[in-house]
Amino acid sequence: MTSTAMGQRVDTEKLRAALRHMSRGNLLSIANRAIELVPRARLGSLVAGIVRLGSPLLPSLVDPSTIAA
Repeated sequence: MTSTAMGQRVDTEKLRAALRHMSRGNLLSIANRAIELVPRARLGSLVAGIVRLGSPLLPSLVDPSTIAA
């Protein structure tokens, strides 16, 4: 279980089960909230293996200020 900002406990296994049954629209809403709530330094970990951040098709996803010279 995980605590939320409001102090409520979330059963992560039940959350995973609920996510599997949600509509695409609701999943996109949750993804948008996650983008706002997850620290920028952790966003890469959140989408690792799902979104290729350096892909030529999606170059704008990589923040140029974070690329080492």
